[in-house]
Amino acid sequence: KPFISNGGQALACIVKPKAPEYAESPIEHTVTMNLAADTLFKFNGSSLNDLLPKGQQEVLNVASKISTGFVSVRQIKLVGHTDRLGSDSYNNQLGQNRADTVRSLLVQNGIAGNVISTASAGKQQPVTDGCFNVKQREALKACLQPDRRVSVEITGIAK
Repeated sequence: KPFISNGGQALACIVKPKAPEYAESPIEHTVTMNLAADTLFKFNGSSLNDLLPKGQQEVLNVASKISTGFVSVRQIKLVGHTDRLGSDSYNNQLGQNRADTVRSLLVQNGIAGNVISTASAGKQQPVTDGCFNVKQREALKACLQPDRRVSVEITGIAK
């Protein structure tokens, strides 16, 4: 051991105990949003050709929120929903197609496809009461509009 002289006295070093370091681990959370299908697509539509300009902008906004708002994303769940009009099988396929189209657009805009899953709830999870008291066709379509949507659930670590 080297010895340092301090005017003939040994130099004493005081060693303070090191405080334990607690690494704060980032907390993962989930953000859910609904994209109105009528804003995204023409009525009864689900393909990229049926995508409305405002709908395309909404999906681009979601891609931007994911890119700028998250350090990492573990999963993104897209679920397509429809209104009660039409058969179960038709609505299940329509909901799936809507979710798949939103997925394609997110991937085209830089979101990793391996974290995105798609599904369809068809007409099984309405947010309206079904609008059974509305008889006129256009009024019924308007009343049922909130049921037509794609829900987006993002799980990851926010910035």
